[in-house]
Amino acid sequence: PLASSRGLFDAFRGSGRFYDELAVQILTICMQTRDLNGGLLDLEECLKLLRKTRRAGDEIQLEDVSRAIDSITSLGRGVGVRSLGQNRRIVYSVPDELNADSELALSEASKRGGKITREDLINALRWSSERAEATIGHFIRSGLCWVDDQDESGLQVCWFPSIALSKMNATSEM
Repeated sequence: PLASSRGLFDAFRGSGRFYDELAVQILTICMQTRDLNGGLLDLEECLKLLRKTRRAGDEIQLEDVSRAIDSITSLGRGVGVRSLGQNRRIVYSVPDELNADSELALSEASKRGGKITREDLINALRWSSERAEATIGHFIRSGLCWVDDQDESGLQVCWFPSIALSKMNATSEM
């Protein structure tokens, strides 16, 4: 593991060697988990995975993760942190930046335990079927979701594993 410690100016500016090395660790975790989550990783889960790779006594917080990711935005728009509703943030590492429709659909999926259908988007967000289909199609083509064509509802369900699993973990920890 990388071993830089956080200096006073690093914390003040939100940049420096500590945040650069933390960003490398975050990107590594994103690449390692991409096959499972499609490039969408719950921020709390990212922090949990980061803590496993760090030295004992080298405590990092959610804000450190956000700052580290902000420090690499010059690399392109494919990596960042987005809010889904009021209580959930995700780290995204996808080839394309998430657009406004993607964010709204992910927020809706977050409310529904990590899954969404085209019909959910049409009904909850009052979208046209074309708009809902385009957004779902983007998620599928980009590998951001798992597709369930055998749901008992008969509808195609798109699952976002990181959202669904973090919701399950939060429920089991209560």
